[in-house]
Amino acid sequence: MPAAQRSRRGVDTKIAKALAHPLRQRILLELERGTASPNEVSQALNEPLNLVAYHMRILREAKCVELVSRRQVRGAIEHFYRPTSRTLLDDVAFAKLPLALRRRLVGQTLEQIWGDAKSAADANGFDDSEVHVSRTLLDLDDEGYADMVALLAETLEKALEIHAASAGRQKPGEEEGRTHLTELGLVHFHRAPGDGPPPRPARRGRKK
Repeated sequence: MPAAQRSRRGVDTKIAKALAHPLRQRILLELERGTASPNEVSQALNEPLNLVAYHMRILREAKCVELVSRRQVRGAIEHFYRPTSRTLLDDVAFAKLPLALRRRLVGQTLEQIWGDAKSAADANGFDDSEVHVSRTLLDLDDEGYADMVALLAETLEKALEIHAASAGRQKPGEEEGRTHLTELGLVHFHRAPGDGPPPRPARRGRKK
């Protein structure tokens, strides 16, 4: 197994374990409402502060939440956190999370993708002739759907391997600007009912 794949699956396992505890799931859902400190979360969830602080530390170690600010409150320094995206969770680990949590994490990831894409567009980030942007409607049976899911998983694994190999070729002190700072967003989903008729199957060549 490639090193990048082993590393990523290790991260997947760590995040999945961190999110497996019911209280940690509740903490993450509460943080989706907005940045908050362990004290604020404990009050909102009606749970002991020491217990919330303990589980918050586990979430932070698993990189499920991140520290955004420190503030003096009533003579003490409170730490304020927000959730990170689910980009390092594989499909198997992600599927084990509660539906409400999955929906919120998906929404956050889509917002991040759209925000980054808009910023890139405003800064001419799509001007390169080799940048890829496409929208393709598909009509898949069960086998085709499973094949598409597998293909996207393989694509992501390969992209991470390329990223790791590229990082390994970079030398300390190398001149800046010699790398391409890019972002890959993979989105495959069931279309909402009423979004139009299913696409016609693509044809290769013409029948005579």
